[in-house]
Amino acid sequence: VHTLWRMLYIVPTHFVAGLLLVWLYQAFKSASTLWNKALSALAILALFALLLPLGGLNNNSRMTLAKTDKDEQYTYWQDMLDYLNQNDIRKTSILTDPVTGYVLSGMTKHKTYQYKFLKRGMRQINFDDYQAAPLKKYKDWLLIVNDRSGGFSETGEVSRHWPENVLNTSSFYSTPLRAHIANNPEQRFKKRWERDKITIYEIQ
Repeated sequence: VHTLWRMLYIVPTHFVAGLLLVWLYQAFKSASTLWNKALSALAILALFALLLPLGGLNNNSRMTLAKTDKDEQYTYWQDMLDYLNQNDIRKTSILTDPVTGYVLSGMTKHKTYQYKFLKRGMRQINFDDYQAAPLKKYKDWLLIVNDRSGGFSETGEVSRHWPENVLNTSSFYSTPLRAHIANNPEQRFKKRWERDKITIYEIQ
């Protein structure tokens, strides 16, 4: 089912309609009754109507087959991936936003906690109050703050398969969390790596 859905999602509609048109024409020629011929002819006419728009009816296909903008690819965070994939970086658990976590779970050896790129199943990082140091229980884990947000997703806007602003990773980190990190350098958050709006901390 998943494979069929993916294929239908990327194949332009008018290609599928063209193939059905050939099949229906064969059915029309081989039909043994007038009723079957009429059904095939009506289906052929309906497909001709669908084929008239040159772009087809499936705009998702056009965008899926088009070139992806640089800030919408996983390589937009390639430097972070390269760092985490170094041989001397031990395999560990990571706290981060769900989108960054989704990429890391597929592109690195490390463990993240989220359901796809959604918040469901995600380990909480945002709290109203950090006086009790709620992240301390994740000692030796990595905390990644990814403020290098990606671009606007036209595919998400049209298909509604994900939010159009899904790559706005910086919006996932609350002001109290940022203040907690800034007020506890080294004591609770040891900076391990930083580059172009992405910072990796080791939780102490």
